[in-house]
Amino acid sequence: IQEEIKYLINAPFEWWHTNIHILEQYNRIYDNKKITIKNLKVIENNGAYISPKEKIEYGKRYNCKVVDNYGCREVWTIAYECPCGYLHVCDNIILELVDDKDNVIVNCEEIGTVIVTSMIQRSMPFIRYKLGDQAFYVKGKCSCGNDNPRIKLLPGRHLIKGTNLYGNDIFRRVVISLLLDYNLKKYDSINVIQTKYDTFDVHIIQNRENIEDIEKGFIAAATAILGNDKYFYNFYYEEEMETKSIFNVV
Repeated sequence: IQEEIKYLINAPFEWWHTNIHILEQYNRIYDNKKITIKNLKVIENNGAYISPKEKIEYGKRYNCKVVDNYGCREVWTIAYECPCGYLHVCDNIILELVDDKDNVIVNCEEIGTVIVTSMIQRSMPFIRYKLGDQAFYVKGKCSCGNDNPRIKLLPGRHLIKGTNLYGNDIFRRVVISLLLDYNLKKYDSINVIQTKYDTFDVHIIQNRENIEDIEKGFIAAATAILGNDKYFYNFYYEEEMETKSIFNVV
């Protein structure tokens, strides 16, 4: 990462297509100090939630404009940010919001789970594909003049039971801490499932680290980030596990 930053400082690129995860890693290494990138004008966040506060902070830190697009790897960009700061659904995407019983939501400001259909992917179609993200429609017409529906994303997929903390945000930070603070990175993925109010099952896929090190590191990072040492963690080591989100509730 230090080599990347060293290269980018004088690189000719004016536009970064990246996400909050990468920016967080840069910040951890540079201790949140301002980094002057000679030609940078725009940072485009895509594929991960970034809060309005973070957009302002990164804009000041890198002295550029930060825009937020909503997307995923399967269908790429789903909604893009307009000059007014709202997310408008793309023309080539059919976006639906559904409730817990998969009933379609049409009312504004009613929270639902995002389902998308891509109108351009014909060789490998994604039809009514449930992402797990939550959002609501914004009421009224946008002053930018764009008539496409506007959505507001929520910062996470599921709250940790008994808290107002989003699990995917918390454990994303735990995984980053494993990498940067403990140099633990020899695994394919980590999936966390809350099974009880005080218990998490941690599934580590294709682990190649020392088991004692990774378990100690994970618990230490989770305890520090959650600010709570009362949780229990069960670790499972598997070759493969199919799951969409880094954090799921069962």
